[in-house]
Amino acid sequence: MSSILGLDARVPNLKIVTYSSDKPQLRELLTQGVLAGVAVACIYAMYFSFFIPNYYKWLILGILHKFLGIGAAKGLLSGFAYWCYTRLPQSRFRPVVRFTIAIVVVGIAYVVLELLYPSPPSDQPVVVSLVVVWTALPVISLSISVGSRWRPWRALVYGVGRINTRQRLPTSAIGLVLRVALLFLCFESIYLFVCMIQMNEKLRDFVIMWLIVADFVIGLVIALVNPRFWLTLCLALLINAPWLYILLLYPNEPQIIKIIISGYLLLWCAFLLTRCRTLDPLFSSIRKELRYYYLVD
Repeated sequence: MSSILGLDARVPNLKIVTYSSDKPQLRELLTQGVLAGVAVACIYAMYFSFFIPNYYKWLILGILHKFLGIGAAKGLLSGFAYWCYTRLPQSRFRPVVRFTIAIVVVGIAYVVLELLYPSPPSDQPVVVSLVVVWTALPVISLSISVGSRWRPWRALVYGVGRINTRQRLPTSAIGLVLRVALLFLCFESIYLFVCMIQMNEKLRDFVIMWLIVADFVIGLVIALVNPRFWLTLCLALLINAPWLYILLLYPNEPQIIKIIISGYLLLWCAFLLTRCRTLDPLFSSIRKELRYYYLVD
């Protein structure tokens, strides 16, 4: 799963080598669980959107945040439980344990939700097949993702493309925030696009919403792939120009909309600054200062 550094004593001159470790790190497991739970929760939210009247679809936009929060909580619990299991001596049968932990976590989540939001009494019989599907989907997702060799934490922090081995702390932190924000915006825009399809809006609205989805997806790909700086700069200017145009052309937009767009653009600016090689000495000195104050403390 993860790797550690050590000294190889079997060679004449001692040298540092990398050994593979069977025990995964906590941050990897938590990230695997959160992403698996959030993906399933987004599917649930889209499914429920088909049962909501068109007039109320825009009013229930907050339901996506609740679904994603519930999915993230289940993923965190599943990842932490599996991490505790891997710390036990002679831990074996990991696929079976992953599946068992997922079942227990999903069961606990449904019990807690029933206590917090009790279902109203109804005379309609319970559809067993629907209950099985709604239970099996998160169980399968969590059991496959948590404890696997998939490393979403590394991808979110460093990207999956041209990883810079000298990447500094500001670059990693800002890159993580930008990728998480873009991932959430992708879920949000796809959910809105599904709702708009159900509302039978005009073709112009479909095109605009599809462009918004494509904009966030392209932005996520750029942030993950880590292309060269000049290519990243050109693509970032291209996909963020419409948001800057909206911000300048419609100054009377609601305050919350302007804050979200401004924060999004500032996050991209910070990401581009940290990718600039000219500023590497500055980020290196910041890292040394932080390490110095940490040691002094």
